[in-house]
Amino acid sequence: MDASLVFCSHCHQYLPRRTVYDHKSLSSSARKRVKRDCISSDSDDSDTGSQLINTDSLVHEDQPSDNVQEYEDANFYESSSSETECDVSADPIIWDDVDIRAIEQDILATEPHPLPVQRNVMDSVKSLVFWVLCSICVFQCIHFWSNKAVEHILMLFKVVFEILGTHSEYCAAVATAFPTTLYMLRKIVRLDRDNFTKYVVCPLCTHIYTYDSVVYEVNGRKFAHKCTNIVFACRSFAEKCSSMKGKRGKQACGSPHVREVTLSSSEKVYYPLKVYCFNGVINPLTNLLKRVAFSASCEKWRDRQVRRNQLADIYDGSIWKQFINYKGQPFLSEKHTFGVILNVDWFQPFERRCDISIGVIYLVILNLPRAIRFKKENVILVGIIPALSKEPASLNHFLKPLVSELKALWRGIDLDVHENGKLHSKRVRLALLCAACDIPAARKLCGFLGHGAKMGCSFCKKAFQGSAGLMNYSGFNTETWQPRTRQEHLKYAKQAEKANSITLKNKIESGYGYRYTELLELDYFDSVKFCVVDPMHNLFLGSAKKLFTHWVDSEILLRKDLQKISDRINSMLVPSDIGHLPSSIASNYGKFTAQEWKNWVLIYSMYALNGVLPLDHLRVWQTFVLACKHVCQPCISQTNIEVAHGLFVKFGSAVQNLYGEHFVTPNMHLHCHIKDSVLNFGSIYGFWLFSFERYNGILGDFPNNKHSIEIQLMRKFNTLTFAYDNCPDTDDEMGNMVMKLCLGVSGDSLKSRFTPDILDLLKAPSDKVSDVNPKLWSNLSLASWGHEPLVLLTMDPILRRNLLSAYSVMYKDNTLNSSKVGAMCKKFGSLYWNEELLGSAEKIRTCRSSFILATWSDDNTLISVNDKDVKLGKIRFFILHSLDIEGKYVDHIFAVVDWFKTTDAISIKYLPPLNCLASK
Repeated sequence: MDASLVFCSHCHQYLPRRTVYDHKSLSSSARKRVKRDCISSDSDDSDTGSQLINTDSLVHEDQPSDNVQEYEDANFYESSSSETECDVSADPIIWDDVDIRAIEQDILATEPHPLPVQRNVMDSVKSLVFWVLCSICVFQCIHFWSNKAVEHILMLFKVVFEILGTHSEYCAAVATAFPTTLYMLRKIVRLDRDNFTKYVVCPLCTHIYTYDSVVYEVNGRKFAHKCTNIVFACRSFAEKCSSMKGKRGKQACGSPHVREVTLSSSEKVYYPLKVYCFNGVINPLTNLLKRVAFSASCEKWRDRQVRRNQLADIYDGSIWKQFINYKGQPFLSEKHTFGVILNVDWFQPFERRCDISIGVIYLVILNLPRAIRFKKENVILVGIIPALSKEPASLNHFLKPLVSELKALWRGIDLDVHENGKLHSKRVRLALLCAACDIPAARKLCGFLGHGAKMGCSFCKKAFQGSAGLMNYSGFNTETWQPRTRQEHLKYAKQAEKANSITLKNKIESGYGYRYTELLELDYFDSVKFCVVDPMHNLFLGSAKKLFTHWVDSEILLRKDLQKISDRINSMLVPSDIGHLPSSIASNYGKFTAQEWKNWVLIYSMYALNGVLPLDHLRVWQTFVLACKHVCQPCISQTNIEVAHGLFVKFGSAVQNLYGEHFVTPNMHLHCHIKDSVLNFGSIYGFWLFSFERYNGILGDFPNNKHSIEIQLMRKFNTLTFAYDNCPDTDDEMGNMVMKLCLGVSGDSLKSRFTPDILDLLKAPSDKVSDVNPKLWSNLSLASWGHEPLVLLTMDPILRRNLLSAYSVMYKDNTLNSSKVGAMCKKFGSLYWNEELLGSAEKIRTCRSSFILATWSDDNTLISVNDKDVKLGKIRFFILHSLDIEGKYVDHIFAVVDWFKTTDAISIKYLPPLNCLASK
C-alpha cells in the first residue's frame, strides 16, 4: 500500500494525508455550526452556501450537506477612485460557511476532467464500483432523489458489501473501494468538475463577461470593473443606474455585476450577481457522437419511403430539401452533417415564487428519427439564462457564444464518431435550420418586434391598427399580405444598429418591424423562414383557451352548462394513453395543460358542447376543430394543408364577424401562417413544443436549495445524460450488465432493434392485405403478452370459418380447408405490440385500450383484399393459433374484433367531425 495514504475514520478508507486533515478540520467547523443551530435544508454539498454559492466537489466528504444560510442581497457599491472599479473597502457580505475552493469552482474557468475511458480500468472491482455509481447518478435524476437520499443509498451499499465481505474477498474489496459521500462518488465518476462555462452577467444591460475580465488584482488589492458595455442613455437606464443620470447618447453602462463576500476563512472575494451557464453545442455533440449507434440512427432518414405529396417529418419540408445541396455545394447529402432545431423558453423554477423566471436554450438533432429525437438524453441544453428583474428585451448577448460555435460547425470541425464498434475522427458539420418558440421568445430570438407593435407579424408586413393594448388584428384577406424577406431584415436591422440615437433606432425598428439578432451573423440563417408558428401555443394555449374563457366570462356558458359538459366528458370512454380531463371543468379549465387543451379540442369538445353552446358559436368552434384535425396529423398531405389553411381563414373571419374586430388576437392572425411552417418543415409533430415544455418540467422538478439555481440545474441536467455519454463498449461485460438496467429503466436503448424485417412489419398495417409479404404474418418479434396465462379454447364453427378465410387471404392460398386449420387455440385478454398495450372487452382493466382503427375489413366485416378505408372496432379477445405450413407448425396471433358501422339516423344530430357508429 502507498505509504502516503492514511486511514480516514470518517470514510473508512485510505486517502491522502491532506484530505484526511481537511476532513478533520471541516468536521470541527461543522460541529460548531450545529451548536449555532444553523438552518437545515435538503440540498447536498454541491448546493450549500449563499444565494449564488455552490460547493459541489470542492468541499470534502464530511462537510455537512444540509446547512443553508440565507443572505440579503449586497448593496451596489461604487469605487471612490474610479467610476468603473469596485474596492474591497465596500461593506462586505459575510458567508462564513463557504470555503474558498467552492468559490473557485463557481467562478474560475477550470478545465474539466476528461471523460472516463473504461478500457483503462484494470480490474473488475473498480469497474463494478464505477458503473454502479454511474447508475446511481442517473437514477437520481430520473426519479428526482434528493442528495441526502443518495448518501443513504451509498451507505446501504457499503454496509451490504461489508456484510458479504465476511464470506467473500471480492465483496470485501468492493466494500473497501465503495464511497459513502457524494463528494467521493463524483470524484470516482469524474463529475467533480463543471463541463460548462460560467459568464458574469450585467443585471442591467445583460452583457456577459468572463470572470477574469471583471476581477483583477493590483498590489495585493482586488478590484472589479463595472460594466463597460456601450448602451443608449435613456430614462429606463437612468432609473436603474445612478451613473446614467443626466447623460445622453451612447454611454458605458457602468452597472456593477459582482459583489464582495467574506468567507469562513476571512478571505474576501468578488462573486457575480448573475451567472449565465453556457454548455454550448460542440461539447455535447462530441459526447453524443461517441455513443453506440447514435451516428447510425442519424443516417436512417436517408432510407425513408414516403408516399407522394405526403409530409411525414422535417425531411419532407422545403428547408431540409434546400440544404441537401446548399447553393450548389453538398451539405446534408454527405454523412456526418446535421441540422438542429433551437428553442428558447422561460419557466418558474420555484413553486411559490411567480416573480422569478429563468431562461433555457435547447437544441435537438433533427437527423434522429422522430421516435427518439426529443428524448431527454438526446437533448442539448445550450445555456441557462439567469433570473433578472424582467425578461431581457434582447437575447443577443446570450446568443453570441452559441453563434460563435455554430459558425465553426458550419465550416466543419473534426470530432470522434462511433462507427463499426470503434471511434473514428470525422469531419462534422452542423446548421441551425429551425427556431421554434412561443411568440415573445421567437420575436426576441429571430429579431422582430413584439406582437403589440404595428408591424407585429414576423411573417408578413401587414400593419395592425390601434395603440398598445388595443391593437386591431382583424382582416383575413391573406392574398394582400406581403411576405417578409431575409434581405430586408439584414438591411433594416443593420440600419437600426448603426443609429446614433435611441429615437432614430426606435423609429427604424417600429417602421419596418425588424431588430438585429445575433443569428443574422450565420450566413445561411433565414430569420423569416426558419422561424415557425408553434401549434401548441398558437392553437391550444391560444385560441382554444381564449374562446372558452370568453364563453364563461360572458355567460354564454352558465354554471349548469359547465356541469352538463363535465358529465358528458366523464361519461366518455377514451383510450388509456389519452387520459381524462379534470372532473370539474368549471373550476379547472383555467389550469388546463397544453396537452389537456389539445385533447379538449380534438376529442371531447364537439360532443360535450353539442346542444349546450348556442349554434352560431358552435359553428365557429366547429370550423376551428376541423382545421385542427386536418393539421394535427403525424403525416399530412398537401390536400389537408390547403383545407386546413382555408378553414383557419374562415375561422378568423367568423370570429371577427361574431365577436367583433377587437376580439381577434395575434394567434388568430398566425393561424394563417401555419401553412408556411408545415410546407417548410413537414408535419407539426416534428416541431411543436410539447417535448420542450416537458424539459422545463424536468428541470423544475430537480431538488435544489433555492440558491445558485442556474448552476445547480445545469449540473444536474448534465448528470442526467452522463450514463448515455459514457455507455460502455460491448467488450466491457461489467459495464454492460449494470448499465443495461439503468438505461432500460429510463425507457431507452442505445442499440437499434429495428431490423429491415421489423420496419416492414411496422409498415404492414397501413398497406393493403394483398401487398403484405406473407412471411410477416408469423413474425411475432414485436408482440408479447407478459405473464398472462393462456387459456385453451375450442373455436366455434363461425370463428373457425372466419379464421380459415383470413388465412386464405393472408397466404393467397385458396386450397386451405378446415382439415389444415386446427380447432384449438389459446386465448388471452391483452397484448403488447411494439410496446403499445392493446386491451380487450374480456379484460376490464384494459377495456379502454380495446378500441382500434384498422383497415382490411369491408362493410360486411369480411377480410377485404384491396380496401384501405379505416374502420372502428372493439377487440373481444386475442388468440394464439398454429397453422401447418409446409409440414411445420407456425404460430400466429389474431384479434377477434367486433366492428362498428355508421348510422346516419343518429349522426344527423351532431356536427362534423363527429360520427356515430353502432355495433354490427
